[in-house]
Amino acid sequence: MRPRNAAFALALAAVLAGCGGNSKHAAVEDYIRSVNGVETRMAGPIGQVTQANKDFARSQSGPSVHKRLVKSERTMRTLRKRLVAIDAPPEAAHLKALLLALVGREVALTHEIVQLSTFVPHYQAALRPLVPADNALKTQLAASAKGAAATKQLNAEKADELVVYARTLDTAIAAITPLRPPPVWKPAYTTELGALRELRDSASTLAHAIRKNDANAVPKLLQRFDIAAVAGQSTAAQKSQIAAVKAYDARIRELATLARKVEKERVRLQKTYS
Repeated sequence: MRPRNAAFALALAAVLAGCGGNSKHAAVEDYIRSVNGVETRMAGPIGQVTQANKDFARSQSGPSVHKRLVKSERTMRTLRKRLVAIDAPPEAAHLKALLLALVGREVALTHEIVQLSTFVPHYQAALRPLVPADNALKTQLAASAKGAAATKQLNAEKADELVVYARTLDTAIAAITPLRPPPVWKPAYTTELGALRELRDSASTLAHAIRKNDANAVPKLLQRFDIAAVAGQSTAAQKSQIAAVKAYDARIRELATLARKVEKERVRLQKTYS
């Protein structure tokens, strides 16, 4: 997912292309010329913004992409400040408002991508050790033994593996707790963090019950552990994440809507002041 940072550049270019020089309305012409100067100076950086976002969307989210995304946000904020500083005559006030709204949305979405470029690599790195830990625990829990002595030894090993697993979970929890997910990732992050905490606690409690040979408690604790293991895949969790993605897509669509409004206002100015 990525915001379409090119939308502003395209809309702005359309504005600049349309309004001609009507000597009776020099103020409007001067405003358009000033906006044209901003767009010309910012054309190169905006192209870099778009390319950086494309790279991130293709999962090429290394440090260089993050730097370009940080530059993207800085560029868009600079552009907005320059547009704010340009005085618009009353006739072009609506056009200026639309342009500022458009670039403001671009800044917000670019900031969200900057957040993603920071959050995702750290989040994925923190969770990566859980895959081999899951596999090792499943193998150990699936093992069986014959005879009382062998069974007792195996249970002790299962308890040890559960403790190791809980420690691995605790390390992952400590790593992701300080992270600040962008809005589109927040539901998945919140669900995952809660599931990891419950899984850690249930693994520790189960290990303790196995070591005590508490036959009454172990079945219920195993059930709790199994439920915690799939908590992040619940229907409610999936619906929350889908809603966040839809909200993100809606923000992108708002950019296109604003770009069309800019174009409509450009046409109106062209007809009125040409």
